Amino acid sequence: MDQEPYLEEESKDVACKKDCKSIAASLLVYNLLLIAAGLIIGMVSGAFMIKGASATDIEIIINILSMICSSLMILFTVGMFKKRLKVKLPFTMSNDWNFLTILYYTIIGIGLSCAAGFVIQLVNQFLTDFGVTMTTPDFSMTTDFTYNLIIVLSACVIAPIFEELLFRGLILQTLKRHGNVFAIVVTSLLFAMMHGNLPQAVPVFALSLVISYAVIKTGSILPGIAIHFLNNSFAMIEGSFLVDDQISTIFIIIEVLCMLYAFFMLYQKRIAIHNYIIHNKGYRIRVFFGNWMSILFLIFCIVAIISSFKVL
Repeated sequence: MDQEPYLEEESKDVACKKDCKSIAASLLVYNLLLIAAGLIIGMVSGAFMIKGASATDIEIIINILSMICSSLMILFTVGMFKKRLKVKLPFTMSNDWNFLTILYYTIIGIGLSCAAGFVIQLVNQFLTDFGVTMTTPDFSMTTDFTYNLIIVLSACVIAPIFEELLFRGLILQTLKRHGNVFAIVVTSLLFAMMHGNLPQAVPVFALSLVISYAVIKTGSILPGIAIHFLNNSFAMIEGSFLVDDQISTIFIIIEVLCMLYAFFMLYQKRIAIHNYIIHNKGYRIRVFFGNWMSILFLIFCIVAIISSFKVL
């Protein structure tokens, strides 16, 4: 009888390690597929370049193919590992959630991500004094309508839907078996690392904590998609008006208000947050990286992040 609790705990540990290894494997498969797709897209764009296509047309072709490929790769990865992990993607949302509740979590998510982004900007500014800077992908708008439409569609529609299927669907639903806090933090860490650069990864980590909590609280990935959509839409709209000083100032004020509101709510709910962490802790974060597959994924992400640094 005395051995039963020990055996039960041992089986839980084995199950957790197995799930962590499978999650890392799914992300490695997804990244390998993306690399293969990138090589093919590179050859296709090269062929169009030889035929004399303009730089804008080639960019549009690359973005369209990238959007299609990444979506298909996620569907393939989720479909491949969903049965292995024996997890269902939840779409039914509790009735007590509405648009105002989703907006509430969106504002907190934007506030925390803006605060994190401000910190990473200070770090980047400090690094420039030493001749190094952190680069990010260029999502800025142009004068070409088709190009802008593809960028908006990719960032505000495709990314929220398909990224949520993978991270708050497959990954979060699998890891929450081993503790909600463990699942929220690890999922957010993986989501951040997948962006491949610190200026995006740090704010994304903060945002993902909010999205992951909302998905667990509602039992559905639909709020995650909605919050992700609203956040990306806000960022795209803000990016479109960077050249206009007056409108840009308005967005800065909105960001500051979101930060103040987020910190106020965190302070107000600090006891509830503390109790939630204590009662839903689960495994320590390092457990996820206790297998060779996770270590391999970690090395892959570190290399990507290091390569995003540029010497001035």
